Amino acid sequence: LHRVKIDQSSYGVFNGTTSQVAIGSATTWEALIGGADAATKPFTFAAWVYVNTSGESASPRILSFGQNNDRCLMWEDSGPNLTLHIEGGATGDGTVDSNTLSYQQWYHVVGTYTGGNTGTMALYVNGANNEASNTTPNGPDAIATGGAFIGERYEANTGFDGYIQNVM
Repeated sequence: LHRVKIDQSSYGVFNGTTSQVAIGSATTWEALIGGADAATKPFTFAAWVYVNTSGESASPRILSFGQNNDRCLMWEDSGPNLTLHIEGGATGDGTVDSNTLSYQQWYHVVGTYTGGNTGTMALYVNGANNEASNTTPNGPDAIATGGAFIGERYEANTGFDGYIQNVM
């Protein structure tokens, strides 16, 4: 485990390769925001983010729960934009993508899911609904394995390069 440098201004500084914060096991988060299919629990993720560069992948993770991206909020270099993702296994993943955003700018981001088998996903940037595309999940997977991280995912290789603060 590599430690994240905490700056005087109370944000985590992530270097894009070796920094992350482990925030619990799959079992812990399954009880809070997990569940599968019709038993999938509602959730809301929120954070302030500032992206320097793409980090070590084309989809660096801001928040990630479970080994298979069961629930995650990530930056997509292809836009660049934000994506809220719920793994749906063979029956269909859910994703909501923001409109194009910029590097080296602070954003307040919020991702929500209403729960259930085909709940509603939403993505807000700086307080406004910001959705370029939205695909409803069909049968979300449980958070069965792996852990939960800020600035990375369970398998590594998706490090976030920038600053993350006020994660909720």
